[in-house]
Amino acid sequence: MRKNLLQSRNLIFIFFILISIQSCKVYDADAISESDAVLSERKVKVIALDGKTYKFKKLIIEEGQLIGIAKPQSKEANTLPSEKFVDSEGHKLEKVSIKRETIKEINLYDKKKSKSRTIWLVAGFTIGVVVIAAAAAAATVVVIAGT
Repeated sequence: MRKNLLQSRNLIFIFFILISIQSCKVYDADAISESDAVLSERKVKVIALDGKTYKFKKLIIEEGQLIGIAKPQSKEANTLPSEKFVDSEGHKLEKVSIKRETIKEINLYDKKKSKSRTIWLVAGFTIGVVVIAAAAAAATVVVIAGT
């Protein structure tokens, strides 16, 4: 019984660490125009007419073409036509060509909602861990007292 309890606590701890380093990215529900997305210079989610979702660090317009800036080897860079480049800070990125006629909507990343959702997720998980650990400790005391 004690071995199972220790294994459960270790498993709970591992899940706690995994959840706490995870972050939630929340995007505004309201769609914005292409020009507003470019001017914002913020992370965006582009939803295509076929329902596929693409996430970019930001959108820019280059020679009249809409370009999404993405991480190398990302789904976006591997799925859509792209070209590698290095930004002014030395980061390796991809310029991904986006066809305007394929865009259904564009949503901006909401940093405030993302942080609060992550905090609530970690807080909820922590409370859950404490409740489970307390219940396991109480069950151990009952088993030990019963023997």
